[in-house]
Amino acid sequence: MPSNAIHRANLAAAIAIGITGTGFLLFRAQALSFTHDEALTYLHAIRPGIGRLFAFGYPNANNHLLNSALSWCSYRMFGNAEWALRLPNVLAFGVFVFAAYRLMSRRLRPSLVVPGLLLIVCNPFQLDFFALCRGYGLALAFTLLALEFSVSSLEDPSRRTLASRKANSVSAGVCAALATLSNLAWLNFTLALAFVVGTIQFVRTRRDPTAGSFFRDWVLPQLATAITLIAVLLPVVTKLRAEQALYFGGDTGFWSDTVGSLIESTLYAQPYTLSALGPLAVGVAVALVTATGIVLAGAARVVPGSSRETALALLGILIACAVSSQLQHQLMGTKFLVDRTALFLVPVFALLMIFSCDALDGHPSLRRAGNIAAGVFAALAALHTALALNTSHTLTWAYDSDTKRMLNDLGAFVAEGPAPPHPLSLGAEWLHQPAVDFYRERDGLDWLAPMTRSDFERAHDFYFYLQDSTDPEIERIPMQPLQQYPQSGHVLARDQRGFE
Repeated sequence: MPSNAIHRANLAAAIAIGITGTGFLLFRAQALSFTHDEALTYLHAIRPGIGRLFAFGYPNANNHLLNSALSWCSYRMFGNAEWALRLPNVLAFGVFVFAAYRLMSRRLRPSLVVPGLLLIVCNPFQLDFFALCRGYGLALAFTLLALEFSVSSLEDPSRRTLASRKANSVSAGVCAALATLSNLAWLNFTLALAFVVGTIQFVRTRRDPTAGSFFRDWVLPQLATAITLIAVLLPVVTKLRAEQALYFGGDTGFWSDTVGSLIESTLYAQPYTLSALGPLAVGVAVALVTATGIVLAGAARVVPGSSRETALALLGILIACAVSSQLQHQLMGTKFLVDRTALFLVPVFALLMIFSCDALDGHPSLRRAGNIAAGVFAALAALHTALALNTSHTLTWAYDSDTKRMLNDLGAFVAEGPAPPHPLSLGAEWLHQPAVDFYRERDGLDWLAPMTRSDFERAHDFYFYLQDSTDPEIERIPMQPLQQYPQSGHVLARDQRGFE
């Protein structure tokens, strides 16, 4: 196939992935029940208004600043339907695909672009967050944009004007800052990106005087962004640390907590998770060692703007994140990032794999091996994602997958009888309280009293509990089951004493 035809086919594939994925995610955003963290964000950060949000009246780590601000805008324009509150992250998926395509199409050989797109996009755990009112989808999109602009700032000076390289440096800093404003955990990525790309820039200027000024071309463009980011985040982080809100994470180690949780989450609780967990962890380790060998083997003769230099930057970012996490844990007691808070490592790892395959270009047999490896990786990722895709639940908040349906069923049951003399109470685990209150308020469920976090310690009119719960309080309550929900494993029941 002629080169131009391959590029057109790759572009068509990218557009198809972007449009199809965005359409599916928009449908999923409306179908999924609102979750615990989303409801907290709406009730405490979005509904009260933008003034309270940026006055830091709600400093909880659940408030992802940029996500809350954009979701507030969507809320004001389209209302508080699930899809409207989740719309910023749905649209971020298109940006994510665009940035990935731009990053790869300009640097990889054409045969690797579509496998690369599939490898980066096809992760069911990652896709969850492009259909939720959380900051992770936005942060992932800005991660890819920051990487694209950073790599563009490294291109050969003969191919880029000074003004163009400065513009890319500024854009990289802005996108990395926006990723951090979308989710504070991305500060680790932002610092690693600035350090690694800055190091490459510094080494280049030391070796080649014609490469330009390190201070002028990289440091200065980052300063304004860094100062602004610090000014915005410092009071937020100070409040969070004072209120001990930064508690989510692990204490074992980077590989066990961060990498291990990402591998387990990526498997998405599929039937083969337990049998695949060990082999996949070994596969990731082997892939990292192999990619490191490929990248470092040609590091001394790397060409500015080449795919090998991009792979070197990606490898550096992963190493910097690992070292930074370990140092933070040892020096400040900071917990290791786990699952969703470490999501920025997923596309960086995927990009490293595909750029390492491209770096195998010294001989036709090596190029063929790289193409085959990329194709196999992409096919496995696509197959796994196809098996895991759903419109019923998310991995992290699976317990809330039936909350909306349960309230609809409860409303129908209440409507069959006489109007209750007082609002009815619902007993459930405290994790359900935010989502229940979101739907009670949004849908005008006046017959339902505000839910408390007393769980099952006092009598309620209805109960929503896990079918296999071992809570002794539940066992003592005489209940009549009304509906079972296999997806979340919950049961809706009524207290027989109140309906005798």
